[in-house]
Amino acid sequence: MLALMSIDPTTSAERPIAPQVAAVISASDPDALRTCLEAVGGQVYGATRVFVVGGGDDVRHVAGEFEALWRPNLRAAVESIGPEFTFVWALREHAIPEPQALRALVQDSLRVDASVAGSKVVSADDPERLVSVGYATDVFDAPYSGLQEDELDQSQYDVIRDVAAVSGVSVLIRRDLYRGLGGIDPSMAPRAAAIDFCQRARLRGARVVVIPGAVVALAGPASPSDWRERAGEIRAMLKAYSPVTLLWALPLTLLV
Repeated sequence: MLALMSIDPTTSAERPIAPQVAAVISASDPDALRTCLEAVGGQVYGATRVFVVGGGDDVRHVAGEFEALWRPNLRAAVESIGPEFTFVWALREHAIPEPQALRALVQDSLRVDASVAGSKVVSADDPERLVSVGYATDVFDAPYSGLQEDELDQSQYDVIRDVAAVSGVSVLIRRDLYRGLGGIDPSMAPRAAAIDFCQRARLRGARVVVIPGAVVALAGPASPSDWRERAGEIRAMLKAYSPVTLLWALPLTLLV
């Protein structure tokens, strides 16, 4: 495994130990999981351990094929990630990371001292089409991607940026923060769950960035556009906002 911190070759200092990463993949579709695990296994900077969370016997069987550890729920996975790990790489089953994705996430998050680092997400059907480069959010936790419909990737967003939230398709999180917040809420819709986690992380002083060098393709829709996403945004408000803020924000949310 490659060391990530540069050292002066003229000194006698020992080569620094590379941080260990635990990959946690939320899954329910065995076919999508197989593709994801193949991509995770092909990383230049490999995860030390891979956990698959959720799904039935077919998902558990696919996890076994790739020597990944299966856990029935997120709580069990969180409790299995010991202090030897520095980062947790949280993935959705439809994520197909490029070989350099994890290496870029680890290197750049260390370089900019970020606690939460998201990937640039593109479409698996058309890798030139952008899906997510992070989100801004308003007071109602509604996300704004800044992308035009079917916007092409022409390197216009290829700079590490601080954002309000990143896509939950692929996100690297410091292990202590991940455990402290209990992971990404699996009961919420995907986009709302990512916004909720990033919001709670920022409230604890964590830096949230998007790293464009970590490219991940998404096989399928970015997120269902339905009432579950909006309900998740409201739930995120309830979890993070003070009673005084909720007193005016919730009625206004329902009115809007």
